[in-house]
Amino acid sequence: MDINKLSYKKIRITHYRGQAAKLKSMGTDINNFFQNPYSFLKSRYCIETSAILVFFLQYTKITPNFLTIVYSILSFSVLFLLSSNNNYLILFAIILLFTKGVLDWADGLLARIQKKTSNLGFLLDNWAALISTHAYTLGLAIYLYNKDNEFIFIILGVSILLIKALDLRNYAYHLAMYSLFKKKN
Repeated sequence: MDINKLSYKKIRITHYRGQAAKLKSMGTDINNFFQNPYSFLKSRYCIETSAILVFFLQYTKITPNFLTIVYSILSFSVLFLLSSNNNYLILFAIILLFTKGVLDWADGLLARIQKKTSNLGFLLDNWAALISTHAYTLGLAIYLYNKDNEFIFIILGVSILLIKALDLRNYAYHLAMYSLFKKKN
């Protein structure tokens, strides 16, 4: 075994501690099932699955940014699958929506393990999260339109995306991050 590679146990413990501290700083205790059962279960699933994935990926040439791009592509596929009007594809979209988060948790972990953290990776991760949120919002609006044939759902979905696009605080944050990235490079 390569001396620079970490054991699965070390990856798992490091990841668990890091995510627990990060989420606790945002007000979510992943160790308390009764406070938020969904966060408790999903964090366990994502930590365990992403730790296994990263354990194997550390032996490959796959980069953390590649994982982020795959996460973005999966987000677009959720949009199209939710919009499909086919029950099997919609079920697959729901499963994909729940499980694609593993890649989001794995990209940062892989970057830290490979010592490849970067401003670009940070920007890509935030960009992918925006794509995921917007794709889900639009996919849900189209799904509801297909179910009830009410155009109001399309209007609401597009309105939500427009309001988010006009969020000056979010724009300022991304502009500041871009400026920081350009200054560093």
